[in-house]
Amino acid sequence: PPPSFRHKKRLLDDLSGHTGPGFTAIMGPSGAGKSTLLNALACRLDKGATMEGKVRLNGGTYGLAHLKTIASYVMQDDLLNAHHTVEETLLYTAKLRLPPSTTAEERVARIEEVIDATKLQHCRHTLVGSPLRKGISGGERKRLCVAMELLTRPMLLFLDEPSSGLDSTTALSLCTLLRELADTRQCTILCTIHQPSAKIFSLFHKLFLLQGGKIVFQGEPSSAVTVFASHGFPCPPLTNPADHLMDVISCSPHVHATARAASFVLQEPPVIE
Repeated sequence: PPPSFRHKKRLLDDLSGHTGPGFTAIMGPSGAGKSTLLNALACRLDKGATMEGKVRLNGGTYGLAHLKTIASYVMQDDLLNAHHTVEETLLYTAKLRLPPSTTAEERVARIEEVIDATKLQHCRHTLVGSPLRKGISGGERKRLCVAMELLTRPMLLFLDEPSSGLDSTTALSLCTLLRELADTRQCTILCTIHQPSAKIFSLFHKLFLLQGGKIVFQGEPSSAVTVFASHGFPCPPLTNPADHLMDVISCSPHVHATARAASFVLQEPPVIE
C-alpha cells in the first residue's frame, strides 16, 4: 500500500541507558529490536523511520557527519571482491577511507597495523574468494571486514551479528579478538548477538538485554544472572547463562518490570548515552 496508508509500528519503546569503553553486547530473541537499536545509535535507520528522544556522545548530541569521523560499522553480510587478496582489499579500502593527505608509507603502516591486530598475517596474500572460488575462510572474511573498519582507528565500532554463520570455535575466536581490541585500544565496541555460548557471554564487559523493543536488563553479564535469580529465575546448574536469560525473557513476559527495575547502575561516565 502507499506509504500514507501503511501501519506504523513502534520497534523500540522508552529505552534509556549508558555504555563506555569496552565490549558491549545487545542481546535478545529474534524481533526484539537488537539491530534497530544498533542502527539508531549508528545513525543508520531505514528511510521513513523516525526516532524520538536524544542519543548523546560524551555528553553532546551528534549526527551522521560527525559519527563518520569517529565510528565504523561492520555489517552482518560482507561485501568483498572475490578477486582481491586480503592485502589488496585493505589497500583499496585505505585509499578510499583515509584522508587524501595520507602518504603511501602511512597507508602501508596502517595496513600492517590492522593486519597484526586482526591476526590476518598468514592469509594476507590469499584471495578473498567466493562460493564459486576457493579463498579465505568465513572467520577470516569476518576479521577482514573488521580490519577494513579499523583502518580509520574508530573510537566506536558497531557490529551487526558478527558471529552469524560461524561455527562455535570460529565465533569464539572472533569475539575474543573483539574483546582484545576493546581492551588494547580503549574503544567502545557494540555488537548485536542472538544467543552466544557461555564462553562468548563471559567476554562482554556490558550487556543490553532486549525483548519486545524494551530493555529488560543493562549491566555486567554476571549481574544479569544474579538479578534474574533474585526475582525467582535462578540459572540451573551446568546451563549456559545466555540460554537461561533468553529462555526467561522469551517465555515469561512479566519478568520485564522486575528485572528492569534493578538494572542500569553505571559507575563511569558514559561514552554513549
